[in-house]
Amino acid sequence: MWKKELISVIKHDLSEIKRKNPRYSLRAYSRKIGVGFGSLSDLINMKRPLSPQVGKKILEKLVLEKEQRQRFAGLIERDLTRKITLLTGDAAPLIENWYYFAILNLLELDFSPKTVPELSERLGLPQPKVKKSIDYLLRWGFLKKIETGYIVTTNSWQTTDGIPSESVRKAHLDGLAIAEKAIREIPVEKRDMTSLVFNGNSRQLEKVKIEIRKFLQKVHKIMSTGDADTVYKINTQLFPIDRWDDEN
Repeated sequence: MWKKELISVIKHDLSEIKRKNPRYSLRAYSRKIGVGFGSLSDLINMKRPLSPQVGKKILEKLVLEKEQRQRFAGLIERDLTRKITLLTGDAAPLIENWYYFAILNLLELDFSPKTVPELSERLGLPQPKVKKSIDYLLRWGFLKKIETGYIVTTNSWQTTDGIPSESVRKAHLDGLAIAEKAIREIPVEKRDMTSLVFNGNSRQLEKVKIEIRKFLQKVHKIMSTGDADTVYKINTQLFPIDRWDDEN
């Protein structure tokens, strides 16, 4: 999310310079911030992604307010040092409860809440629960405390064999409970609940599982376009409803 904002800052900075000096060129600006002319043109026109390495280089050349610079620096450093976090058996609460990953996603919004009270109000959770969850995420290396709040330090996690299947089962039940709450409390124009009952070939289930995961990735990509302002949860459920005795 910081990438789009930093590019906006670059565009504004260039616009202000050209307003004072209409003859000032993009090539001259590229020399000022230490980025090649072609690369800068592609960045401004959204034809090339902004890497954390280039972002860090540009940040060193820009004149920004202290708080804004610190925020950019923290976000860029996060992306430079992100890692896969392994979760062992005693991380079961993190798997079982939806709000841990909700907190992580909230902290990555373009205009994210930065304090426990703000997170508490946004999630509708008691402040002690939010504080305990943050402490847990800090201990597991998902978060890092900085001067302006917290930054997310990992965008990937894996479970080891120590995670009990009961925890995964609880996580799915937790998701269903949230879906029920959404049906009861959220206006229909702000959500989508769709179901389909059909007959099919059970031997094709593995192929369908792959397609469901592709679908989830595609949804995430679409919703990542533009400014992120809301944290969503999507559940997909596919299961037989006519052979309960066989399954049991």
